[in-house]
Amino acid sequence: MKKAICSTKDYLVSGETFSIVWDNTKQYARTYPMPNAKQLDSYYASEDYISHNNSNKNPFALTYRIARNLMFRVKHRMFKNRVSPIAKVLDYGCGTGEFLNFLSKKKYETAGIETNLHARSQCKEKGLNVVSSWEKFQNNKYDLITLWHVLEHVPDLEQCLSSIQTQLNEKGTLLIAVPNLNSFDAQYYEKHWAAYDVPRHLWHFSKEGMKKLVKPFGFELARTHPLLLDALYIGYISEQHKGSRFPFLRGVFRGIQSNIRATISGEYSSLVYVFEKIK
Repeated sequence: MKKAICSTKDYLVSGETFSIVWDNTKQYARTYPMPNAKQLDSYYASEDYISHNNSNKNPFALTYRIARNLMFRVKHRMFKNRVSPIAKVLDYGCGTGEFLNFLSKKKYETAGIETNLHARSQCKEKGLNVVSSWEKFQNNKYDLITLWHVLEHVPDLEQCLSSIQTQLNEKGTLLIAVPNLNSFDAQYYEKHWAAYDVPRHLWHFSKEGMKKLVKPFGFELARTHPLLLDALYIGYISEQHKGSRFPFLRGVFRGIQSNIRATISGEYSSLVYVFEKIK
């Protein structure tokens, strides 16, 4: 059974309206209508899309980058005891390559995939090994593959997960971070929830939906981790979508409220799923 959760709009580029359609069988939702591959690039064409643009110098962008860099250490702790100190790591959807840069300094052997040309060119300027598609790394194997807020952007989920299964070493680790459709802030903000981010976000996951999606590809969920700062960021942008006065203060308050409630429910605004390859 499928049903529309809500209608929301593209607040970043086009102003167009899209529906969020829940699939009860899959236990996750999709954006409808879903743009085709040629259309998708146009929805990223904004200097305010921070993960593809390291040159934006406005105060919010600078604050975002400071928080992002602090979170690299948090992310590293999620897997450093699961892989070798000299592990081969692939970051899929690596953006401007900041996380790869961090890992390179830790002596990991790193590689990245980034489909956006502008972001990829910034990776090249840093001297990072980043290409545009899986095919260019098809003979390589990795101990760890990470997708930080990337899977929700991928048009073909099955093809992506099949490539990951092929290129991850036996007993390798897969980390997937995505927004959580069942978080308090998602329920509170409804159509204004910034993590819908249509149509760039094509998919919207629940915890059960993520497990059901990944399991057939030979992965078992080891544990989950919350990304606590995400709730504050999403709250702030959501308040902007609502046209609220003092959006930063209101958003931070709702983000903290979401994190507190999630200590009981486990439904954090964003979750990192740590999967182990079992076959």
